[in-house]
Amino acid sequence: MAITRIKNNQVTTASGTGTGDLGIDGSTKLWDQSVTDAKLVDNLTYNSSLTVTGNLTVQGTTTTIDTTNTLVEDPIMVLASNQTGAGSADIGFIGERGDNTNVAFVWDESADSFVAITTSDADSNTTVTVTDYADMHVGGITADDNASVGGTLAVTGASTLTGNTAIAGTLAVTGATTMSTASTSGAATIGSTLGVTGATTLSSTLAVSGASTLSSTLNVSGLASLDGGIDADGAFTVASAFTVANGSGNVVTTGTLAVTGATTMSTASTSGEATLDSAVITNNATVGGTLGVTGATSMSTASTSGAATLNSAVITNGATIGTTLAVTGESTLASAKVSDLTSGRVVLAGTAGAIEDSGNLTFSGSALAVTGTASVSSNATVGGTLGVTGATTITGLLTANAGIAVDSDKFTVADSTGNTAIAGTILQ
Repeated sequence: MAITRIKNNQVTTASGTGTGDLGIDGSTKLWDQSVTDAKLVDNLTYNSSLTVTGNLTVQGTTTTIDTTNTLVEDPIMVLASNQTGAGSADIGFIGERGDNTNVAFVWDESADSFVAITTSDADSNTTVTVTDYADMHVGGITADDNASVGGTLAVTGASTLTGNTAIAGTLAVTGATTMSTASTSGAATIGSTLGVTGATTLSSTLAVSGASTLSSTLNVSGLASLDGGIDADGAFTVASAFTVANGSGNVVTTGTLAVTGATTMSTASTSGEATLDSAVITNNATVGGTLGVTGATSMSTASTSGAATLNSAVITNGATIGTTLAVTGESTLASAKVSDLTSGRVVLAGTAGAIEDSGNLTFSGSALAVTGTASVSSNATVGGTLGVTGATTITGLLTANAGIAVDSDKFTVADSTGNTAIAGTILQ
């Protein structure tokens, strides 16, 4: 018959066969579902080991395992096995820390990534609220895709980067670093050698206190500060405004070149403004724009196609100025030649002080010739003969200490006696 209720003294190890004997022996089995929850006492506790050789299915809400050690033979554990459709629950483990904030390692469905976090959520939640991200210490990391570092990335050993590396914050490297390609939008500080074998793009500050060797192109869109100098085997270009040619080493800048220390150049050429506090040029220097020099300048040869302003200058060799030469201080020239002047003409100041000459005023070395009218507002002393071929009008007193002779002998006044001789007729 079916079992209607089981009491502690009704299930025994007896082998009775009577109809009123409910004992169970080795040949008798309980029917399926013949023992239900109403036939067992509540909160049943079994005080010995229990072995289930078949599958164990627990269909309650919570399964509590209160053991010191839990051993699971299965190498693959499936969590959230009843989920269907699109994923909606966070999956992982939460560690209870008592009075401290719990920790968790879960798959964050909202971020679509695994996270190591601290959280105040309990184990009954299906989504985990991130209080903060927890630290993690690992032996090594391999990332097939991009790696993002929100804070400081500190590398104490050698770093080898074979692909692109993007750093939005500060990159601090204290050891040797070799990169085939590197890109950073934030500051990068390298205390030792930086070796880059591929293209490198920096959109912020690159500070290198040690030696830097680049076998490929270095592109910097932000400020580049090099305390140790530059040694470039290839071309060096800054935003197309400052270039250093690979083979010749020629330097071309389209903006302002400001040099605060001593500068030695065998050849210099600039199409923009160049300001030099002190400069020694041993070869040709070509300036397409304004050359402003505030200190003493010594040049063996100078040539400019634009305006040149010198507060003080010493030129020991030839100087060719293609446009205006503006000198604000005193200038001493041992010799000067102006190409648009004509030999034998007297030099005078023209419009706006320009040096020019005129064919109406010539000097042969011994005689001064004036073509046109000559006006003398004060005394005029002639040590030799004054020859006048045209009419002469004298509005003031004429004093002739050596006498007067008109047309040799037509009208004379003797020097000492004052005797007057008239070869013609006196008309009244």
